[in-house]
Order: sequence, then structure tokens, then C-alpha cells
Amino acid sequence: MKNKVLKTLLFIFIGGLGGFIFPPFNNNVLISFVLASVFLSFMLWTIFSAKNKKQAFIFPFILFFLSNVVAFDWLRQPFYFVGMGNFSFLVVLLFDIFWALFFGLIGLLVFHVKKDKRYFAFAFFIMFFEWVKSWIFTGFPWNPISLIWSSYLPVIQIVSIIGSLGLSFLSVFVLCLPLFIILNKDFYKKKMFYFIIFIIIFVLGFGYFRIFKYQNIEKIDKKVRIVNLGISIDGKYDEQVLDDYINISNMEGSNNIDLFVWSETSVPYDLFRDDFALMKLMNFNNNNNSYLITGFNRIQPVNNNDFKLFNTMVLMDKSGILDFYDKRHLVPFGEYMPLKSVLPFEKFTKGFVDFSMGEEEIIFNFDDMFIYPLICYEAIFSNLNLPKHVDLIVNISNDKWFGIIGKYQHLNIVKFRAVEEGVPLLRVANDGISALISPIGDFIEGKAILKNGVKNASFLNDFGVMDIDLVKRFERTLFSLFGNYLIVFTIILGFLYLYFNFLNKIIDKNK
Repeated sequence: MKNKVLKTLLFIFIGGLGGFIFPPFNNNVLISFVLASVFLSFMLWTIFSAKNKKQAFIFPFILFFLSNVVAFDWLRQPFYFVGMGNFSFLVVLLFDIFWALFFGLIGLLVFHVKKDKRYFAFAFFIMFFEWVKSWIFTGFPWNPISLIWSSYLPVIQIVSIIGSLGLSFLSVFVLCLPLFIILNKDFYKKKMFYFIIFIIIFVLGFGYFRIFKYQNIEKIDKKVRIVNLGISIDGKYDEQVLDDYINISNMEGSNNIDLFVWSETSVPYDLFRDDFALMKLMNFNNNNNSYLITGFNRIQPVNNNDFKLFNTMVLMDKSGILDFYDKRHLVPFGEYMPLKSVLPFEKFTKGFVDFSMGEEEIIFNFDDMFIYPLICYEAIFSNLNLPKHVDLIVNISNDKWFGIIGKYQHLNIVKFRAVEEGVPLLRVANDGISALISPIGDFIEGKAILKNGVKNASFLNDFGVMDIDLVKRFERTLFSLFGNYLIVFTIILGFLYLYFNFLNKIIDKNK
């Protein structure tokens, strides 16, 4: 009985530990490696030690569920903003259970593979289901295993070749090395051991080479000012907000700024329908001889009795709106309600009307500099496949919905888009963490003007503005050319390999 209690407590402890392998807890690469290695090695060990299919499913399921409880605790916060705090625990609990089912399936599938092939199968199926999670039910590819390296630049450079999914695949091999050594007495004689060593050498070697190659990132003669006003969820619809944004943007040095960037839905008016608000912003740009990127909710009449609602980003100058982009990847429950006729809930965002999905890929032209717009949630998805002439990704967001853990996770996830594409990414998040991220994934330092004075800073997470010199993009990366097609091809080959492995296992069993 005592041993059973101790085993249960150990199980709970290691499961909870899994939630601490992601940002903001991964600042120390050695600690991150140890925690992730313990978590994934223990999970794979439970599959090795499972006596039947039920155990092979339930052990990884419970471990990942416990990890989700920690890592996704911030998901409860939006419910409090809309007066549904009493439901938050139940809904997030159901989410944690559903997402953990994928790891239960991983355990079940790995259990049916020959023992000497289970290391490969474990890494392969983690990558496969991360890919599935990027599109199933419109997708939620949050916290891939590769994210644990977000604070260690040499490792994440490899995503410029294989993307974050490929890095997750390689990471699992390396992180399960302790289990491999424990279970194999003559581990140094095994091919798998040398394959893992090769992965480590190749990833780190390529990473340090790429950082050295691009250590002097060339600046562009264009200065951007990112603005963080920290508006509350309800406060963003206040008429005073527009004046507040203009006033804070006009802080000292505004005449030297080429581009101002405000956060998602920062303007409380539809600029296509409110001429007075539009004139204010045209006058703002005229006074500063500048451009402005901002967001608002756009209404498009369909007929006399109906309309569509879009989450929109615009590029403006003193003459008015130059171009606009409608968000194409909407947030389930936040911007539209899936299964609306069945579920007894309203979406989190204000109003009863669901947002409509944008249809076009738009590229802004800012003074002959080409900008790829992404609104909030869209930047967590890999495989952007940017056109070669794109100079900058601009991601505007409203991270007021998130708790502190969610804000750090969101920031670190979008880092990977910059490295994958070789394009700098400018992120502006109301009450979140705003920064210019270089194509190697670090933060470009700028001058922050805050309530308590002026200082050099790498990011902005307080009320104020930050002025930064834009930097050049790199040449096209291999991943920007092929995207996840290489991963999909690998998945097909992997399934063929595991299928024939499974057939051989059946044949051997029947001999």
C-alpha cells in the first residue's frame, strides 16, 4: 500500500513537472533539459513497462493531462473577463483532458511497435500529433515540444531548415537519451546512441554557425515606434481610447518615427464608417510625416438586414487607409462559436455576432518595404511560406486576455516564425510583451519611453512606447521554400516504416 501511494505521488509530481518545461520557466537551458528529459523519459518508460494496451494509453494520458493543468492554467482567465469564472475550471479541465487524449493515443500506438523501434515511434508520433493539432478543429498548435528551447538560440536555428515540428521530432530523441542509456547496458554499441549524438552535434553546430554568420544584423534606415497602452478588455471600446493612443504615440521623438504600430483592435471605431476618427488619424500621420498600422473591428453590410464582422488590420498614412487585411484564422470561442446550435455559450469577445473569416493574403507596402500582417492567434501557426520579397512580419495582438504564463508562451511561440522564415517579426501586444524579433530569434534593443523615464530595453511589457531601428531580412531559408511539406513527406515515410515494422512483429509472433 505504501509503495502504491509513493508511486502515485511520483507520477503526479513528474506529470506536473511537465508543465514547467515551457515558457516562462525555461530560461535556464540546463534546467529545461533536465526537466524535459525526466518528463519525456518517464513517459516513454511507462509505455515500455505497460503490461497491456490500457496501461499504454492511460499512463501517457495522465502525465500529459497533469502537464496541461500547469501549462494551460492561463486559459481560465478569459472566462473571468466575461463573467463566467465559475465555469472556467470545468471548461479548461475538459480542454486539458481532450488535448491529453493525443498522448494517450501516442502511448497506444508506440506500444504496438517492436521495443527496439519505440524510441523512433515515440518521437515520430509526437511530431505527427503536433502536426494534427495544428489543423484539427481549426488548430491549436500551442506549446510544441520544440518550444522548450525558445530561450536558447543555438538550438532553435535548426527550424530554419525543418521548422518547429522537425525540432520537436529531434528533441524527443535527445531528451529520452537517459532512458536509452538506462535500458541498454551496452548503449555505446547501439546505432541509436550514435544517431542521438549526431543530432546534438549537427543541431548545435548549425546553430552556432548561423548565429556567427548573422551576428552583425544590418539595420534599415527606418524607425518604428511600438505602443503599449495596457487597455482593459472593456476599456478598449471607450471613445477616449483613440485620443489616448494618439497622445502616447506623440511622446518625445515622434517626429523621427517612420512607422507607428498599435495593437489589435486598438481603435474603437470602424475607420471605414467613421470619418471623424479617420480624419484624426490622418492628421496624426500628417503631423509626424509617418505611417500607422493599427487594428479595429470592420463591419461589412451584406444586405439591408445583415452584415459581416471582421477583425481588421490597416496600413495608413496622411492620405488615409492604404490597405487593409482581415484576419483569416479565427479563435474558436473567442471570435466565433463552433457548434453554436449545440453549445450553450456565447463567444468571449463583445457582441453576439461571430467574426467572419478573411479570404485574401495581403502584403502591405510601407514606403517600398513589404510587410506581412498577422493578427494575434495567426502567428502561432508554422508554415507561413512567405513570398521572397517580404521584409517584415507584423503581428498585432491583445494579450490582455492571457495570464502572465500565456503572455510569455505567446511571445516565445512567435519567435519561431521569425527564425523559420528568416524575416524579422514586429510584435505589438496590448498588455502583453511587445518586441522586434530578429531572424535568429533574439530581441532587437530599442529605446523605451516609460512613465518612470527613458531606458534601453529589449522588449516592452509596460505602459509606454519603444523606438527601434528595423533590420534587414536574411536570404530565404530552406523552410520558407518547402514549409511543412518535408515534414508531411517524413510522416508518410514514417507510417510506411512503422506499418512494415508492425507486420514483422505479427509474423514473428506467429512463428
